[in-house]
Amino acid sequence: MGDNQNSIVTNKKNFQFKTSLRNFLKKIKPKRVLSIACGKELESSYLKINGIEFWGIDKDLSVISNNVKFCDVDKQKFPFPDSFFDAAICIFGIEHFNNPKKVFKEVRRVLKNEGKFIFVTTNTNNLIFSLFWLQKIINIRKIWLRLRKSREKFKVYYKANNILKIVKLCKQNKFRIKKIIVFGQICGYISTHPNLIKIMSSFEEKIYKFIYQLRPTIYMLTEVSK
Repeated sequence: MGDNQNSIVTNKKNFQFKTSLRNFLKKIKPKRVLSIACGKELESSYLKINGIEFWGIDKDLSVISNNVKFCDVDKQKFPFPDSFFDAAICIFGIEHFNNPKKVFKEVRRVLKNEGKFIFVTTNTNNLIFSLFWLQKIINIRKIWLRLRKSREKFKVYYKANNILKIVKLCKQNKFRIKKIIVFGQICGYISTHPNLIKIMSSFEEKIYKFIYQLRPTIYMLTEVSK
């Protein structure tokens, strides 16, 4: 199940996960796909794929509709029968789960045999999160959200947000890891203003040269199979 991490992990600096996910779904041609903690993701153009029936679950009452069911995944069973879906996706939801082991167990339950689960989440094994002492002094995430003029609607826990934790979680729930792709850059995480991006890009270049082993990639796409 991929005990050798080097065989399953790749680092892609300019990886486009939405394009990759769309192409993957078109390739495997699932009949039904579940989006976990979906928010408004099902309205995104990259998930408009003919022949695929998308369902979603979320605890945000504002997004509930005919195909999006209410579910607090940390506490409740998914409102679907066993072996109902061919695939499941979760786009930036894992970091918000207080009980990811329970969520993965439910994903396995509703997936058919050989069903696929793909999730994209924050990678805490990067420079920003490594500077734990700095996080205590300066709330990096709050600054980032303020720069984006947005706010965090649901609490983040980061209980399954590095490769070792993901591997352990998949083993506990008998998922076979197919691949993990780490991608993204520091400047994209803490800045959206063009001038700040230029400054952070220059800073990041120095990081690569002098402490490259920290790998400042801030996102992960993981594909697993039941």
